[in-house]
Amino acid sequence: MSRMNIAIDAFEGGIARTAQRPALSLWRAVAAPAKGIMAAYAERRRINRAIAELAALSDHVLADIGIGRHDIERIVRNGRDAFDLRS
Repeated sequence: MSRMNIAIDAFEGGIARTAQRPALSLWRAVAAPAKGIMAAYAERRRINRAIAELAALSDHVLADIGIGRHDIERIVRNGRDAFDLRS
C-alpha cells in the first residue's frame, strides 16, 4: 500500500481527526491562560493610564468634577458609586 492510500484510509477512518485533537487541546490549554494574562495586563494598563490622566489634572478641575485627589485610584478601580470603607 502506498503512503497516499494509507493517508486516505486513515483520514476516512477518522484516525487523522483523532490524532489532531491532542495538539488542539494542548494549544487551547496553553492559549487560554495566556489570553487571560494578556487581558489582565491590558486592564491594568488601562487603569494606570486613567489614574495618571486624572492625577495630572489640577485640584480645581478635580473639585469641579466632584472628586478629591485622594479618591482618584478608588474611583478609577471601583467606580464613583463604590462604597468607601473609610467613611
